[in-house]
Amino acid sequence: MNTRIALLDSIETLYRVFVNYSAEDMFGCPHCVTAEHIQRTQAKPLRELTGEDLSHYAFNAITTMGTEDNFRFFLPRLLELFALEGGIGRYDAEPVIGKLPYTHWERWDRIEREAIMNFFHALLREVFEKEFIIEMGSDKSLRNQWESLGWAIYEPLTIIERAEIDLVPFLTEWLESTSPFAVYRLAAFLLNDDLIYKDDAPGYDLPIINWLKSDPVYRYLETYLFTHSDAPFRDKLTEAIAHLCAVRA
Repeated sequence: MNTRIALLDSIETLYRVFVNYSAEDMFGCPHCVTAEHIQRTQAKPLRELTGEDLSHYAFNAITTMGTEDNFRFFLPRLLELFALEGGIGRYDAEPVIGKLPYTHWERWDRIEREAIMNFFHALLREVFEKEFIIEMGSDKSLRNQWESLGWAIYEPLTIIERAEIDLVPFLTEWLESTSPFAVYRLAAFLLNDDLIYKDDAPGYDLPIINWLKSDPVYRYLETYLFTHSDAPFRDKLTEAIAHLCAVRA
């Protein structure tokens, strides 16, 4: 199935599964939440609420604004905005996903947990396999483009980790992709030293470090390189494999 269609299907499933919740009883801390903040979350049908409409709620949900059931009501729209627009108003999705552990969502009904997990899997498949174009230019321009591909993977992975979800199944699924774009994104990720290898890098403590050093990752890249002799950017694949050998040593 097309990754975009699968992602949209997973979003529809979220709306269907969480349809019985509401925000009619919304309340907030009088020091942090105004009547206008609450009214803005209720002024439109759920699917029509924009990121700006929900940005204050996204940051304050559960802790100072609304209940757990209110959060479940908004969750499909919040996740949809994250997937399709990259954030919720002025915030990225991290504050929202970081609320899930507060709710002990691992105790929610199985159908709700499965809908969320299916969404995350569909989202990452979309990220892994999304087509891109590398525009020829200066060495600096090319380097910046490859670095951006690495960051495009890092951000959703770390946001999902905020929900205290094991990343290994998602990473394993990456290696099941036959898309050349998934291969090149992995190479870009490996080559971004600032992202994962330095002690102060943002992804240094992620379980992805051990996964990157694993045999399956090496075989995935090596197999693609030797079975696609006409692959573009073979130099980047070769460089990524050499880089991987060095960090595995």
